[in-house]
Amino acid sequence: SSPAGFVADATDCDDTDAQTHPGATEICSESDNDCDAEIDEGFDVDGDGSVAAIEFNQAKVGLFENLDGNADGIITFAEFVEFRTKTN
Repeated sequence: SSPAGFVADATDCDDTDAQTHPGATEICSESDNDCDAEIDEGFDVDGDGSVAAIEFNQAKVGLFENLDGNADGIITFAEFVEFRTKTN
């Protein structure tokens, strides 16, 4: 059995960050939060296949008013999609 906070296999892609693990919520952070080998999936505003600095900054800094739907300081993919749906 694995110690508390550890997995028995190699699916956890960042042992130094408790918020990064398989099944975690992907946030716009320039890292792979959910260990699926994709970084910031869903935050590509212009559809070019990558999250450019302006896209990251708009999501992270909050240039889009009310992007953080529950005001917890974390912008999730679901909040981003909800915001994009309302503004398009």
